[in-house]
Amino acid sequence: DHAGRRLFASVNSNNRLLVFPLDDAGLPGDTASAVLGQPDFSHCASKTGATGLSGPSGLAFDPVSQRIFVADRYNNRVLVYSTAVLVNGAAATAVLGQPDFDASSFGTSSTTVYAPRGVALDSARQRLFVADTYNNRVVVFDVSTIDAGQAAVYVLGQANFSSASADGTQSTLRSPSDVAVDVSSGRLFVADTGNHRVVV
Repeated sequence: DHAGRRLFASVNSNNRLLVFPLDDAGLPGDTASAVLGQPDFSHCASKTGATGLSGPSGLAFDPVSQRIFVADRYNNRVLVYSTAVLVNGAAATAVLGQPDFDASSFGTSSTTVYAPRGVALDSARQRLFVADTYNNRVVVFDVSTIDAGQAAVYVLGQANFSSASADGTQSTLRSPSDVAVDVSSGRLFVADTGNHRVVV
């Protein structure tokens, strides 16, 4: 977060997200200023709910709407936090991949994900790309508004939302682990881990 001079770091093994203030040189300090996914810095339990995390992985920051998207891998969901004001244990404001904050079942549909790892935001088009790793696909959500149980609008790497086969052709993926978007060119880069390649 350049404007807010903050660095967000997901700590997979401790089931939390740390927020570090940046100094004048743009480097993070030694001490985090806030923790998400846990009530305080002393806890690290895996849990669901609006205040829990389980194996958080990729992050994507939206500077326009002041929010951060977190791939909550073992809860099979993506959580959305407001970053306008952050306090320890702050609750997420929205969830993608589940019907509510308490659900955590994996699935293969337009409204579910299975162990997502990477996320990337096209802030200009308000599209969130999610590396839906165990479903061998990337799902795309329109995040201009987010509703409970919201469905993805596009799927990449599969012919439809109900298939999850792994393959290595031009139109398929195998265990994608991360995504990155180039907003200016409108290109998406996918780390197609199981196929040992990056596809564009």
